[in-house]
Amino acid sequence: MSRTATIESLPQAFEVIKQMQDQGYDWGEDYRCAGRDALVDILEGRMVEAVDRHLERMSEGDQADRRNGVCRRWLLTELGRIELCVPRTRRFGSFKVVRAYARRAGHIDRMILACFVLGLSTRKVSKALLPELGVPVSASTVSRVAKTLDAAVAAFHRRPLKDIYPVLMLDGVVLKRKTGAGAIRRSVLVALGLRADGKKEIIDFRLAGDLDELLACFRYKDPKERKAVRTTNAMERRFREVRRRTRPMGVFADRTSIERILFAVFTHENQSQGVSTPFPLTQNS
Repeated sequence: MSRTATIESLPQAFEVIKQMQDQGYDWGEDYRCAGRDALVDILEGRMVEAVDRHLERMSEGDQADRRNGVCRRWLLTELGRIELCVPRTRRFGSFKVVRAYARRAGHIDRMILACFVLGLSTRKVSKALLPELGVPVSASTVSRVAKTLDAAVAAFHRRPLKDIYPVLMLDGVVLKRKTGAGAIRRSVLVALGLRADGKKEIIDFRLAGDLDELLACFRYKDPKERKAVRTTNAMERRFREVRRRTRPMGVFADRTSIERILFAVFTHENQSQGVSTPFPLTQNS
């Protein structure tokens, strides 16, 4: 028995398409072309309506304004890139109806960030999203979107901690960073908490400079104690993931880029442990 459904919104249409793809329906590229055309018609129609409403409000308030032609803007959607003719007036730009000064839809940025957090390099993100978007995403675009992690990194460092860690383990990993004098090796101190429920959580990390902090294990005279506190298998496993993820990148440009990738890797590790970490996949540009 066949069923019919009325599509009442764009998100609903995208969801239906996704479900049919998951069920093995082969759409080819025809639906993308038709979908892009329909999306352009809808968005341009809404922008025209917004301009009309604006001019009507201006007229009612005895304020002067008039139409000022159109400009063209690109928007990246699940169906690929679309070009929009954006109507405007002398005092009003209707593109904010789509999204203020956006060049990509917000969900695309969240997809890019999700790939980044899962351990894909900036170039591999483009390949991963190509089947879904139908167009490549440049490495520079991925890098720009990745910068939105900076606020999440700052929030991660500042977040309040609960007293739920019976055991605290500390260790370090060495990464390379660019400077005016060439590449230097920087140590990153990492705190891992063993929770009462048995889960292991990366609590925080910090780029360190002073050497004494890294040699605390030598304060223990007993060789067995020194070996026990020098490292842990749990942390070494996470450091292997850090090295795997950062090896293709070579030398980092600055401290911010180091923190960004460490946050992404450690967030993914915490999530694999079922430990919640604040990570807003949002885009405010």
